[in-house]
Amino acid sequence: MGRRKRRKRPTTTRKLSMPKVYQCPRCGHETLSISFKKIPDNPFYKLAIVKCGTCKLYLELEVPEFYKTLDVYGKVVDLAVEGKLDEAGEPLSEDEE
Repeated sequence: MGRRKRRKRPTTTRKLSMPKVYQCPRCGHETLSISFKKIPDNPFYKLAIVKCGTCKLYLELEVPEFYKTLDVYGKVVDLAVEGKLDEAGEPLSEDEE
């Protein structure tokens, strides 16, 4: 007696998407959002705007055009670890260090 042949189920792969909200390096809450604006004078750079909804961190960084949100988040975390973010959330200038 023969058995009925089983059909294999097709495997589905999900694409991983970039997170919309990140953890703030200052307060630790997951309320950090990153958005981009084009700079009209410079086509190779764009303005990254970083905002935290809890501790009101506000930061504007000029980054290369190919940077994604995760790259900007890495720069913000590096600035926070190095202690280059003051209380207003702006990076310190070279003479203030």
